[in-house]
Amino acid sequence: MRQSGAVRFVGLALLVAVGATVGTLVRASIELVFPHAPGEWPWATFAINILGSLALGALIGVGLIGAFAAREVFVTTMGVVHGVGDDVDEESPTLRDRIRAEERADGTPLYTPLVGMSLMVFFALAMQCMSTLAVLRKETGGWRWAGFVFAYMTVLAWSTSFLVYQGGRLLGLE
Repeated sequence: MRQSGAVRFVGLALLVAVGATVGTLVRASIELVFPHAPGEWPWATFAINILGSLALGALIGVGLIGAFAAREVFVTTMGVVHGVGDDVDEESPTLRDRIRAEERADGTPLYTPLVGMSLMVFFALAMQCMSTLAVLRKETGGWRWAGFVFAYMTVLAWSTSFLVYQGGRLLGLE
C-alpha cells in the first residue's frame, strides 16, 4: 500500500522534528562535556555543525539513532521508517523491495551498493553502544571521556564513511 503525499509529508515533518530535537540535545550535551571559555573558539559546536550539515540521509539517521541502543535494532527501525512494520529482519523481502524502490527526486535509486558500503564502514567504526558509554562514564568517574570517545569515534566513522562514498563516486561506482 503506497502512502498518500499528505501522509508522507506529515511523516517526514515528524522525522525532521525528531531529528532537530535530537540534534539540539546532542549539541547541548557536547557543550556541557566540552565547554569553552569566552573568547575561545567553540570547537565542539563547530564539529557538531559540520557533522549536522554533512549528516547521512534522514531515513538512515533515524535508523542510526535507534541502533544506538543496540546495532541489531537498525533493520527493525528501517522497517518501521519505511512503513513495513517492526517484524522484519535482513531477509525480509518486503523491506528489501521497499528500500530498492526508494528514489531521489531525479529518479535515481536512493540506496545504492555504494551507500550500503558507506553505511557498513560507519557502523564498523562508530561508537554505537549506549552501554559501553555508560560503563566508560562509570569507570572514568564522569562524562568527559565518554563524550570524547563518542565524539571522536563518530567523527572518525563519519569521515571515513564520507571518504568511501565520495571516493566511490569519483571512481564511478554510483
